[in-house]
Amino acid sequence: PGNENAVYRVINGLMKLGADRRRLVAKVFGGGSVIGGLTTAIGERNVAFALEFLRDEGIQVVAQKVGASSALSVIFDTGTGMARVRELGAEAEVVRDERRCLQDLARPRPVDQDVTFFGAP
Repeated sequence: PGNENAVYRVINGLMKLGADRRRLVAKVFGGGSVIGGLTTAIGERNVAFALEFLRDEGIQVVAQKVGASSALSVIFDTGTGMARVRELGAEAEVVRDERRCLQDLARPRPVDQDVTFFGAP
């Protein structure tokens, strides 16, 4: 629901600026299983939502690279509409950072270790 509202707002904003819905096209990138585990399902759901939404709105998908097994670098030129997409590889820095974060979150901690109380009691 939150994503849906944001996407509708973008499209409605474009219409208010004079865009013609029949001329809108989309390029969809991402939704890969870069880290594995829970994030795989999230990426797949995001891609399914995006493609279904665009289909329902009658917006043609003219390019896509989804479901990659490594992080993507996407450079989009708003002036020309061209997109340069490349896989960064399984050991890209962003992937290492995400793995490190997930491992850190999985470690048990005492309840009060990460809590700072402030203000009036």
